[in-house]
Amino acid sequence: MKRESTTFKPELGPGFVEALRIGSVQSLAALFTSPQKPGVPNTSVAVDYCPNLKEGRSTDCPIYLSVKQVKMAAKGVTMDSFEQAKGKMLVRQTLVNLDEVPALLSRFNSLEKIAGTTAAEALKELKVEIQPSAPTQVVAEVKSVDQIYAGKVLTTKTGLICTALSLLGIVGVFGPIGLGALGGFLAFPDHPPVGGVSAMAKLSGEFLIGLAILIFIANFIMLFMFPDVLSTRYLHQLALREFKRRPQPLVNPGDPAALFVQIIPRSNWAKLKLIDASDMGFLRVDSKRSELLFEGDRECYRIPGAAITSCEIELFISGEGTHGATKLYRVVLHVNHPSGNFWEVPVAQRGNSGKFRAKTRAKWARELQEQIRGVMSAPA
Repeated sequence: MKRESTTFKPELGPGFVEALRIGSVQSLAALFTSPQKPGVPNTSVAVDYCPNLKEGRSTDCPIYLSVKQVKMAAKGVTMDSFEQAKGKMLVRQTLVNLDEVPALLSRFNSLEKIAGTTAAEALKELKVEIQPSAPTQVVAEVKSVDQIYAGKVLTTKTGLICTALSLLGIVGVFGPIGLGALGGFLAFPDHPPVGGVSAMAKLSGEFLIGLAILIFIANFIMLFMFPDVLSTRYLHQLALREFKRRPQPLVNPGDPAALFVQIIPRSNWAKLKLIDASDMGFLRVDSKRSELLFEGDRECYRIPGAAITSCEIELFISGEGTHGATKLYRVVLHVNHPSGNFWEVPVAQRGNSGKFRAKTRAKWARELQEQIRGVMSAPA
């Protein structure tokens, strides 16, 4: 069966249960006109139905409705965010009667063919008024970067260069082995010359062995602590150079308060890709004007604090279940988009991706969250 889900304010959960218990179609329809509640906590409602119903090839397949009080969103990428979200299931797959289907149309307009009517007509017949959203809802300002300056950082060429720079660390671990072998050959040859190895040759060999050990340890530490230091530095310098060419950037790339970040969609968290970020650039939290400013490679955002509906830190474990499991943190924003659609902005730090830098990444995420929540609570 196909599943669709939507979210409401958390306090509406018991109302859905009661409306279903007493079979009140009008009460159910009124609840479904309530404004959407992005983020958690929320009341999530899901419907399951046969695809044949939506396509009009069948009329006798059942429709099921579930209601869940969600306290924590599903971790990472999942095929069913409703089922994987943490919370209490209030109603699990109760059968929806045909006369109840029109009540669901305000959120599930894919069922209009089944109901034989539209959401507006159903509400009019049930004498239910649509609950209006706040008339003065504050939204973000989102603009695409001018084509002359856009797409200069996140390119295939850049991805290949960054991959090559990251691989240098691995090469750096094995390179010293050869250097140490050369030192051992000079200082302790298998067939020493008559009279033994000269003092100079022995000293040179021992020096090479010591140098190889130091390089090996340094590269090993860098591999686990700062594996992307070279690629991050390259990207940062590239972004500085390209963004400084722009006539009026929202964020000055040279501003010490500007953070070099990447926007990584949730769908890419568990994927191994050359470039997993949808955008990359400089983020600045302006506490005086109570807004967030982002100057990206592809888009620019001006997000008033009042337009942010939630700001949460989500933990994602890369390589979970393996020895290389690494804790990564995303500062996930839910923002009122000008289109009226649900908009999620997962912000990640660029750099510091080493296995043993989890505490540093968590601290960075907490500090950014505190700054953002500060502008959320400040007067506009």
